[in-house]
Order: sequence, then structure tokens, then C-alpha cells
Amino acid sequence: MAAWQEWLFWSLSVLLVLAGLPLLLWAIWLDRPRGRRRCPKCWYDMSYSTGLTCSECGRTPKHEKHLLRTRRHWRAAALALLLLLGAIPAGSAPRIRKHGWMSVVPTTALIFLVTQEDLADQSRFSLSGGPLSPPDILTIELLARTEDNSLWNWQWNLLIDRILGIDWPLSDILTKHQSRWPVGQPFRAHIYLHRDNVIETRAILPRTQIRILPRFDHTAEGGPIDEIHWPSNLLDGMDWTSARNFGTPRQASEELSFDIVIERVDESLESQTGPGSGRPSWRALRKQTLSLPVRVAGSIDEFIRFDSNPELTEMLRQRAHVSVSSSAISIKLEGKTPDLKAIPAVVELFRNGQMVFAWMGWLSGTSPWSATIPSALATISRPFGTSDYPKDDWFVRIVGAPERALLEPHGLHSWEGEFTIPLHILQTHERLFLVPDRVAKVEADE
Repeated sequence: MAAWQEWLFWSLSVLLVLAGLPLLLWAIWLDRPRGRRRCPKCWYDMSYSTGLTCSECGRTPKHEKHLLRTRRHWRAAALALLLLLGAIPAGSAPRIRKHGWMSVVPTTALIFLVTQEDLADQSRFSLSGGPLSPPDILTIELLARTEDNSLWNWQWNLLIDRILGIDWPLSDILTKHQSRWPVGQPFRAHIYLHRDNVIETRAILPRTQIRILPRFDHTAEGGPIDEIHWPSNLLDGMDWTSARNFGTPRQASEELSFDIVIERVDESLESQTGPGSGRPSWRALRKQTLSLPVRVAGSIDEFIRFDSNPELTEMLRQRAHVSVSSSAISIKLEGKTPDLKAIPAVVELFRNGQMVFAWMGWLSGTSPWSATIPSALATISRPFGTSDYPKDDWFVRIVGAPERALLEPHGLHSWEGEFTIPLHILQTHERLFLVPDRVAKVEADE
């Protein structure tokens, strides 16, 4: 549609509104008696008549107040409504021509029509191949509007209430943290949010997230999470805060407060790091306060016994068995080492000398540690993030993370050191692996 045609439709819509609105106001509200006595049936002026009987039609109302009614011109009101209704398609024609009929459905109506089940399985849109059902069409339109950030704040809150089903303020928040914390160390804690069902917010509403922000250190970014998990019990919980930097609390603090916030991307706000930084700006939709009783006192040496013994480092290097697949990475210590319950460490995957990804993990003599591979490294055509994976030089570097031992009450003994393990490609019938050289050689010989 040409620009002049769009202006023609818009002008027609404005003219219809300018004609219909005054006519509707006059027909319904403006023909008031203004002190005149009028017959409620034929509207004859009875100002100079005595009594209640109309000399024109003979109608006799029961009360004097019936002669002082506002006259309603229903035919004129119907005409005004037709004019106003005609303004809607006239003004919407350019949008309908460009985006289709669904673009004129009010966003609030979409929020009430689309259900959580409709949004939960969005993969069916690309896999069905056939015509879309009406619920799918409504769902796609609502998702497009959330992507365009065209919802008002009250509509976002309505969406959170109806589709996400989040009761606010959040209840059943479980925390696992130290009651005492060393001075000058960034605070870390485990925080679990509980609910009966699991909602993956990034899959349902890509432009929303939950974040926990420290009140005691406004320079810290807090702990954003990519998915909202509402496990039914603690064993199914997701530790989404343990690797986050919640800022450094002040000395002698007795309580640490946080804001738990549901927020959305707001492109109208300037990013905190300045224009052109590529980082989104977030606007809070819901907020509640979480307070933890933590006393900040003492140095980190009073909490952790650092162990930089080279014999321990060599023992860990020899016993660590690393396996990297297209979906997960796992490390276990071979042999019996019951005294090594949990040694905190940073696990880094390198390709050709460049770090690909890093995880916060544990080295344990009693149970293996595992973590998921990020989606960018888990594609079928580009496993481990590259199509040249057989030619690349791979290795894992494991670095002790003593401060992470503060997360666990029993983690007072922490290793301080690092070592690397070269990895080779191992192809099986089911999966592709990166494993240590010695394992790859054994498999090749077999």
C-alpha cells in the first residue's frame, strides 16, 4: 500500500471519529431539560402548562421529576455508533494490509485467549508443516508482540499472572548459606524457588527473566537466570546462584538483603554500560525483598585452609577422568579417595589454546561431577562449536577455586593449584566424545 493510500485511510478514520463522537455525545447526554418541563413521551414543552398531563398527547406521568428527563435520540446515537465503528476498519486497513487481521486483535484479549499450554510447546509451530490452528495463530501473534516489546507494564503483569501463573510475592524460598562470612569476599549462596510445576521462562517469554540483586552492593550485577525453575522438592532444585557474584558485603553487617525481581527487556531505556554496548536494559515488573541473617567478620584464612601441595595437584591430575560429549561434561576421580569429599574447582574447555567455555565444578572422590553443555556447543552439525573438531587441539584445564568452598559448611579444606588434561576425539555408534589421551588409545586398541 502506497503512502498516500495510508494517509487516505487515516484521514477517513479521523473524519469518521470527528463526525461520530460529537453526534453520540449530543444524542445521549446533551439534550438535557435545563429547567424545562417536557413530556417524557412526545417531548412537548410543558413549561407554561399546569399539572402533569401533556396537552399534546395526553400522557400523564406519575411524578414531576419525570418531566425533567434528558432526551435520548436513539436513531442519532445508532448513526454515531456506525460512524465510530466504521473508523476502526478505516484506520486499521493499512495495518491489516501489512500484518494481517491478527494485528488488530487487542493485546489484552490475546493474553486472556492464550493459555500456558499453548506457549509451553512452541516447537510444534515449525514441525507441524500444515495449517495452523486458531490457538497457534493467537500464540504466535502474542509471542511476536512480546518480542517487539509492545506491551504496557500492566499488560506484562497480567501476562505474568495468567500465563506464567506466578503468585507474587514468591513463597517457599529456600536458602543455603553460611551464617558467617569473611570480610572483603563476594557473597555467594544457594537459593531455591519452589513450585509444583517447572516453567522455562526463556522458552515461553524470551524477553523476561528473574534476577536477584544485592542491596548492599549496587555495583554488582547480581544473579540473572535464563530459566525459572519451580521444583517440587529440594532434590530437584537448581542451584542458579552459587556461581554468581552478589557483591561484597560491608564489614560488621548482621543481615544481607536482596531484591528478587521479575524484569523485562526495555529498549527505550539506555543501557547501564552506555549506548552501543550491546547489553540490554531491564525494567522491573515485580519486586520483593529477601533478607538473610549473615554476620560479616573475620578474614578468609579463618574459614578456609588453603592447600597448595604439589603432591595433591599431581594426584588429582592422574586420577581425574574427564569426558565431554555433545550434551554434557563430567569429571570423576578414579580410585578410592573418600577423604576428598568435594574440592571446588573451575573447569575450562580449550580449543587451539582458546577457552571455549568454563564451569564452576567439584572434584570428588565419592561421586562424579557433571554439567550440561551450552546450546551453542551442542548442535549436530557443529559439535563442540566447530565443524573442524577432529583437527583441533583440545584440552581441559582444572583450576582450584578456594573461595567456592565457602558455599559448603564442610568445604573448609580447599585445593589451590591447577593442571591440564589433553583430550582426543572418540567416536562411538551413539555419540561423539572428547576424552583423555589414555582413554582414546585404549578404545582405539580395542
